[in-house]
Amino acid sequence: HKLIGIIHPDESGEDNSPRFDKALRLPPQHASEVNFAKRLELIEQNRVCDFSSDCMANFHWVRDVSFNAIFVRNLRDLVTIGRILGHTEAADRYDQLAQAVTMAMRLFMMHPDGVMFSTYGLNYRKIEVLTWAVFMPMFARILTPDEASMLVQKHLLNNKEFATPYGVPTVAQNQASFDPAGFWRGPVWLGANWFIYHGLKNYGFNEEAERVLQSSKKLVEKSGFREYFSPLTGDGYGAQNFTWPGLLLDMNLEQKHRL
Repeated sequence: HKLIGIIHPDESGEDNSPRFDKALRLPPQHASEVNFAKRLELIEQNRVCDFSSDCMANFHWVRDVSFNAIFVRNLRDLVTIGRILGHTEAADRYDQLAQAVTMAMRLFMMHPDGVMFSTYGLNYRKIEVLTWAVFMPMFARILTPDEASMLVQKHLLNNKEFATPYGVPTVAQNQASFDPAGFWRGPVWLGANWFIYHGLKNYGFNEEAERVLQSSKKLVEKSGFREYFSPLTGDGYGAQNFTWPGLLLDMNLEQKHRL
């Protein structure tokens, strides 16, 4: 159905995100060492399967919202480039694929409540955990304006979920897996903020995008160029002199360009 599946959580770039707990058969709360051990087991299983997706579908086959949203956005950028360069046949082919992936995301990932969730297994079972990935369809312009508005009002601005003193956590505060210092299980990552910022801009939520930008600045001003930050205190964690906060420059330039 045109959706990209990943056969290991690390392919997403989010290592131990709770989006992959069900596929790894882990409860919402567990030690990071347990998660790491499960992912090591999965690497060995990949070796046994010779990295075949058909074989790995029996062990870890996640159609991830973020992964597929980025794919759609990339395809649409290729359409634009192709048409500028006069490669209309290639552009049309990429456009058809972008539409097919979009339709598949809406068919298999959309929850009746209007939120897109990643799925796992051959039967597309939804992984119903609220992570920052629920905003990624806005980055790829997959949602209707009404759907985007619902997502912003009901979730992004919700003080019990993603509205925190220091920006957008990677996991909503009301989830059992939320940990403000738990790597991809709650802290703010400025790479994620960059995607959310641009998604908000796509739908004209300029005030909300400005909040994401300003909260990102507050984090860097308080804790410097850190890998990730507490959404509750602004404290920095992980690597120091980490380059992702440099994305603030892009968000600032985008802001000035639009003004």
